[in-house]
Amino acid sequence: MTVIWISVIFGNDISTFFLVDLFVLFIGYFGVKQVGIFNNQLIKISSDTIEAENTEEMSDPQIKNPDGNEKIKYQKTPISDELMLKIHQELTLLMLTERLFREPELNLSEVAKRLNIHSNTLSQVINSMEQRNFYDYINDFRVKEFQRIVILPENNKYTLLSLAFEVGFNSKTSFNRNFKKATGLSPTQFCQQEKIQLSNRI
Repeated sequence: MTVIWISVIFGNDISTFFLVDLFVLFIGYFGVKQVGIFNNQLIKISSDTIEAENTEEMSDPQIKNPDGNEKIKYQKTPISDELMLKIHQELTLLMLTERLFREPELNLSEVAKRLNIHSNTLSQVINSMEQRNFYDYINDFRVKEFQRIVILPENNKYTLLSLAFEVGFNSKTSFNRNFKKATGLSPTQFCQQEKIQLSNRI
């Protein structure tokens, strides 16, 4: 641009037109060379870079077909049955020994990290081996743990809700819903059936 202006001021019309032509060709050449401007290629993003945030009802990695009728699971490298069984056994052992389900904010990523595997792999194992999603799997442990501790005599002084918090539930609504889903009874009905007396029922 500077050379063109010098030519305009001190040169003649022929040199100015020549320099302008060169400048236009220069701009055109390097414009075409820019990646992605004049092509229509799609940028592929690895699925490993995308991780869904955990909500209570998520963790179902099924993908709908374009027609919306049928679902396809895990369009990734399949896991062998042997490896899937091994991961499932390690997961079960981890839950029973360390009782991770007692952590109210427990999520798929944290458990996968403890097992040293990717969260997508863990989700696939749980869905395939347990036929349910991560949160249903964890809440089932919480319900069973509640059933175990609620019958202990030393816990008679506590309320249902305090015991629910103890096993990992973080709200009354979540506790009641998941307990009934797992047992077919409300927590109060369960206590009545088992003749369990607590300080205050909810």
